[in-house]
Amino acid sequence: MKARIERVSPGGGDSFICRRRIDPRFGFNWHLHPEIELTLILHSRGRRFVGDSIEPYEEGDLVLVGPNLPHTWDSDPHRRGRHEAVFCQFSESFLGADFLRAPEMAAARRLLERSSLGLKFSGKTQKAVVRRMDGMDRLQGLARLAALLEVLDLL
Repeated sequence: MKARIERVSPGGGDSFICRRRIDPRFGFNWHLHPEIELTLILHSRGRRFVGDSIEPYEEGDLVLVGPNLPHTWDSDPHRRGRHEAVFCQFSESFLGADFLRAPEMAAARRLLERSSLGLKFSGKTQKAVVRRMDGMDRLQGLARLAALLEVLDLL
C-alpha cells in the first residue's frame, strides 16, 4: 500500500509542531512526511505500523519516526472511549542547518540518524519522557523549545 504524503506546517511563527490528538478512534492513516515525529500514546491500544514493522501498542507507547518513514497507529476498534496522544514533528533543520552540527548536539544527531527505521523507547527513558512530554502541547515559545530539547537529551 502506498503511503499518503502529509504536509506538516507548524504555522503561527513556530519552528515545530507539538500537539495533542484526541479522537474516538485512531483510524488507519498510512502516511509519511519529511519531518521527524515523536509520538507518545496516552490513552489507546491497537497496532502500530512503522515502515515494515507491525507491533501492538498501548498506553505509554513512545516512538521516534524518522523522515519519510511511513507510519500509522490503528486503534482497537472494540475499545470504547477516548484515544489520546501527544506528538511533536520537526525537520532536521528546524533550528537552522548548522544546529545539529554543534558538538553539544552529537548525541541528538546520532539519535535522529538512528530514527530512520523507527525507534521505540521503554524503561526509565520512557518514563522520564512521558513525564516531560505530557503537557508539552500546552507550552509556548522558548519553554516548549526547551522541553523538546530536554526530551531529545533524555532519549
